[in-house]
Amino acid sequence: MTKMKSRICAGLLAVLTLVGTSAALGVVPGITTENSLSITADAATVLPTKKLTNNAYLAIYDTNTSNVLRGYIDGKFTLKSVTGATSIIKSKQIKYDSKTNRTNVTVTLNVKPYNNYKAYFNGTVTKGGKTSNMKFIVENHLHWTDNVVQYYGVGYKNGKPESQFIPEGICDYPSEISPLKSSVVRLCTMTDSKGKITDVSVTALKAGTVNINKVYSSAGVLYTQTIKVVSGKVYKSNKTLNVKKSWTNKASMDIRSIKVSNKHVFAVQDFDFSKDLKTYIVRGVSKGTAKVTVWYMNGSRSEITVTVK
Repeated sequence: MTKMKSRICAGLLAVLTLVGTSAALGVVPGITTENSLSITADAATVLPTKKLTNNAYLAIYDTNTSNVLRGYIDGKFTLKSVTGATSIIKSKQIKYDSKTNRTNVTVTLNVKPYNNYKAYFNGTVTKGGKTSNMKFIVENHLHWTDNVVQYYGVGYKNGKPESQFIPEGICDYPSEISPLKSSVVRLCTMTDSKGKITDVSVTALKAGTVNINKVYSSAGVLYTQTIKVVSGKVYKSNKTLNVKKSWTNKASMDIRSIKVSNKHVFAVQDFDFSKDLKTYIVRGVSKGTAKVTVWYMNGSRSEITVTVK
């Protein structure tokens, strides 16, 4: 995915960020953390003047954009063969322009939703009196796999779902998520009045690994993310606060969410996203005792017994 940088709306790829919020009264919801995976289209899909060099790509990343891909090659390109997944090539036009000394390339794809296929255009290019071998790649890329594993600790549970399927610039909801239930995790989806998925909560059941698939039917995109549930470490401690007093702490690990057992304590993740995902504040609301559970991104958690005097 190194050749991709965010192209918004045309490429529908929201990350499956199953973040937690607290069910306890008076608790600010946990942060929304995103895997930095957003869809990007190669410039070839939007610019008819994409320059093709050896091993360059012409690619389609969703079915909402044109299936006609265009580019040019400096010099005279002679096509020798097309190999690989030739079934994705509906038609092709390779035409040399002697005035500009360029070969213009137009390829129309027979788009295959939810799948990745590559076809290789093999040939030679002649420029400045020299001829060399060259190939360029036409790609049907409609199955995305997140290379960042999401870790959850056994026992993790969202207090309620939190919006996470439409990060900035993404223009659609997933039409399907599967599996909703496995031996490792249980997902619970919420839908809007039209039946579209808008939210999801996750419960980590037992240690193991599961691949979660999100289908974007309107874009023909399948997105797969790996969730790993671990028996994370548990760090226990105690803290005493006076009523209306606060305690600010910086954890050693990135935080997924914070939960509080009852109304005596108010906890908020006070993050500056440009700095860290570690700092949180606990406030004493009224006299009593509460357990603050801080879930970390690696599946571990801190259980802090807070006594408010």
